[in-house]
Amino acid sequence: SFQGRYRDELRTPLRQMLLAQLESVAHRPALTLVYSARDTSENEAVVIRDYLLGKHPTSDQSWDDARGLLATIGVVAAAHSGAQATISTLRLFVTPHLSDRLDTALQALESGGMVRRSSNGWQLTSLAIKQVRQLSEAT
Repeated sequence: SFQGRYRDELRTPLRQMLLAQLESVAHRPALTLVYSARDTSENEAVVIRDYLLGKHPTSDQSWDDARGLLATIGVVAAAHSGAQATISTLRLFVTPHLSDRLDTALQALESGGMVRRSSNGWQLTSLAIKQVRQLSEAT
């Protein structure tokens, strides 16, 4: 029941975009999924591992530069002090999708008032945070 509920959560547009990004970097020799649950068979990492191993329905979500980059900046920034997404970390996750368009996409988001430069990278504006929250809602 836990795994079914968590798989349902993974169907939101935001999570589908983030899983696609994770899937694109998962081909490397090792990927470590960290979890804090005591149960080694019923936790988020097990569901995500199964997803990455291809045991999931195919998503019909295609990569959208602005939405995908906003989602990535939001998640990366949330994991770092000062809520900043460093350019090196962004490149790690979005290169399979944006490759040489990352700088252009960042500039477009900045001119649209969605992100602002910070001392060590990028931060989402309140407008962008609202959009990312909308992406995280169930469809």
